[in-house]
Amino acid sequence: MTLHAHTHDRSAPPSPFQADLDLPTVLADYLGDDEKGRGYIALMRRAADHGIYDRIVRWGTSPRPEATTVAVVRMLLPSTDRMQMANILGMSLESLEERLALVLPRGVRDYARTLSCRLPHWHRF
Repeated sequence: MTLHAHTHDRSAPPSPFQADLDLPTVLADYLGDDEKGRGYIALMRRAADHGIYDRIVRWGTSPRPEATTVAVVRMLLPSTDRMQMANILGMSLESLEERLALVLPRGVRDYARTLSCRLPHWHRF
């Protein structure tokens, strides 16, 4: 996964690969990751473990999913992954978590839509 390959060193100029990275791009990459403990499937498992699966599923079907809370972000994304995202984007962990509270529901919706496009039409929602 690209989250392993790129780190942000504030003393060095950004690489051409990092220059265009933004949170929605990094989040989409994360959700598409199939490494153990990462990606959309792992996020949904954590949602189920915390009893908020139904709420997160609604993000995937809503045309405009509402923002969530930093507490929900922390439940769904492991701290090591959040710290790595913050490092890649050159943000503080707190700033990243606040931004994820706004961006995560839309990211989940967008990723869920790509999944429904891959299914035979009788499985789409």
